[in-house]
Amino acid sequence: MKLKKFEIPNTTQELEDEAEILGIMIGDGSIQHKGSDIRLQVREKDFAENFANLIQKTYGLKASITRPRYYCVYVCGK
Repeated sequence: MKLKKFEIPNTTQELEDEAEILGIMIGDGSIQHKGSDIRLQVREKDFAENFANLIQKTYGLKASITRPRYYCVYVCGK
């Protein structure tokens, strides 16, 4: 098993952003495809957009938002 690099947040804001992402994922999110993809499914558009922006700002990953029935945010880690 290869360990991934872990970086400690440099600022209080970075730590707060990561804590918010973790809280959202515990409450409403899911991790799929062997841990490389995350998904969030919510009713509120603003909530979905805020989560996508947090992912972009914190990890530099682009999140896509679709709306079949709920707002779905997808982030691919690979």
